[in-house]
Amino acid sequence: MKNLIRFLPALALGVGLALSVTGCSTVSNPQPPPYLPGPPQPQSYGGGSRSEVQLATVDPMSPEMWEAVGQLNISLKVTDELNLVDTRFDQSLRGRLATSGFTFIPGEAPDLLLAVAFEPELFDRAGNYYLYKGTADAELRRCVDGKLLTGNSFAAKGERKLGQAEALRNLRGKLVEPLEAWVGSAIKPEYMGIAASELTLALSFFKIFKGRDQDKVNDFINRTQSIPGVIYCRLLSNDPQPRIYRFRVVYYPEKMPEGLANAVAKACGYPLR
Repeated sequence: MKNLIRFLPALALGVGLALSVTGCSTVSNPQPPPYLPGPPQPQSYGGGSRSEVQLATVDPMSPEMWEAVGQLNISLKVTDELNLVDTRFDQSLRGRLATSGFTFIPGEAPDLLLAVAFEPELFDRAGNYYLYKGTADAELRRCVDGKLLTGNSFAAKGERKLGQAEALRNLRGKLVEPLEAWVGSAIKPEYMGIAASELTLALSFFKIFKGRDQDKVNDFINRTQSIPGVIYCRLLSNDPQPRIYRFRVVYYPEKMPEGLANAVAKACGYPLR
């Protein structure tokens, strides 16, 4: 009995020393916690013969969208049976239209069509001297509905020149100059009744399911094209790594007093940047 009484205080003293040593060890040599806080990770459940089921969290960031002013795609068609004009006329008209704020997208369905028809007519000839007169008719139509937006006709009479080519060249100058001036002043994007914008959609950087982006892109196009006043929505480019997608939208601005970006954001449930 005496031995037992002596043993208990010794045991208590030993436990106290052990706890004291352990505490000192923790202070002098800290140990990392069993886990570090971080973003929630997908958890898997299952076992045995059951197939594993992945429970994934939702995107921590919602998609964002922002808008930039786009340009209407215009196509130029020149009818000239006698080759009254050359490639310089085509280049000059394209330059004037580009300066006004239009663009030319090869292989893409145009939003607008500018048709120019030249009709020269021999007015008089004396030997090798020729005199021509002629007209140039221009029409600008909206391709989506065929509506005639504007047009003009020009008539001119050239000067008598030696040789047919020189006489036609003289008539060309008298027709082309007023036509080009009219194109530069009368054909402006704000007169067309339609507009183009580029919408950029940035999806969350946190991607869970492979192939999910294509579903979001298709859903964005379908929802945008269902908005009253939208003519079409098309994917322009994509950058899958940061998940950024750019779209071109052509629409009737008068049908969207709140603006295209607001209408699309409302239809798709995306915040604007």
